[in-house]
Amino acid sequence: MENEISEKFMKKFIEDTFKLNDISGRPWIRTLYWWMIDSTERISQRLDIFLKNQIDNPNKELAKVAKDMRKGTKNFDEVIINVLRYVDARCTFISDEKNFGKVDYWANAYETWCRCADDCDGQNALIYVLASLAGIPYMNLWSVVGDTANGYHYWNIYFSPKTSKWHSIDSTYYADLTDIDKRSLFKLGEKYKRIDFMFNERFIWKQT
Repeated sequence: MENEISEKFMKKFIEDTFKLNDISGRPWIRTLYWWMIDSTERISQRLDIFLKNQIDNPNKELAKVAKDMRKGTKNFDEVIINVLRYVDARCTFISDEKNFGKVDYWANAYETWCRCADDCDGQNALIYVLASLAGIPYMNLWSVVGDTANGYHYWNIYFSPKTSKWHSIDSTYYADLTDIDKRSLFKLGEKYKRIDFMFNERFIWKQT
């Protein structure tokens, strides 16, 4: 019963708030989806499990960094920007071929943190894990895979309790380090073209 209520609530939350932000009127459905996280070894993992494993069993160093991200903050808006700016300053963009010798590889957050370099999935997954460990609730933060003007992409979207709007959290293709309350809302258009899946450590959703 708890899972049923949670799923109904999450579906209504997504559809209502996305409609409010004019992202899309199409309904959302809960789904399961496996992504090939290692193209060389042909290893696939379910999108929600990819994040859940890292959050349920966090690296101690990352947990400490996440705790530091909360120091001096007044709300989640400040926490998410602290995390975004930290990852943007620490990590440089590099392709998986140069970094790992693989066509596609989803590094875990600690690998990206140690290497200080990765592509969109590595950097933005690091943002998600740090933000989650810093206390941002899963319903407010989602990882996204979809199409953009620069090609296929992994980024995050964040729902601000203060602005009641969705905002992109992206350290690679379209990095925006300004404070949340100074940003425009996230919507599909010139930069972000399409959302194929949005997921966190609890849910995977797609539009019908």
